[in-house]
Amino acid sequence: MKLKTSGLAIIIVVLYFGGIFVSSLAGFWKTESSKNAGLIEIGNSIGQKDPKDIKGSFSFNDINSNFGISAEELGKAFEIKNVESLGAFKCKDLESYYGEDIDKEIGTNSVRYFVALYKGIEFELTEETYLPEEAVNILKEKGNLTKENLDYIEKHTVNVR
Repeated sequence: MKLKTSGLAIIIVVLYFGGIFVSSLAGFWKTESSKNAGLIEIGNSIGQKDPKDIKGSFSFNDINSNFGISAEELGKAFEIKNVESLGAFKCKDLESYYGEDIDKEIGTNSVRYFVALYKGIEFELTEETYLPEEAVNILKEKGNLTKENLDYIEKHTVNVR
């Protein structure tokens, strides 16, 4: 059996869009990332949302809906000022927000670590992580830090003013 080019083109288009249509109906086709953190499955924090699932595309509102920390509290902790909307501020924008004004990196991993400490969730650091001075003050006020956490954040505090 020989296929003409036009027949083959039709088959390819039908298979391509048919596959998208069927996978969309089955719920497998997604064009947006999920802004939901998964649950922790092992350790002392089983069943809580996992701060490691916070991505750079998460806004402060996304963190609020997942972890119950208000955008205002996050804005205060990370000393975010003069932005149009704290809720719309994304984690990935922290590095450019601080620019070259500081010599340490404060970014998405800093937000993950802050959220974990704020909520009392176990968190294993895989890289040097720094927090702004105000974030450290907020965590100290909450008073649920272990001695190790307190020692670490005191050595990894950055003055961003």
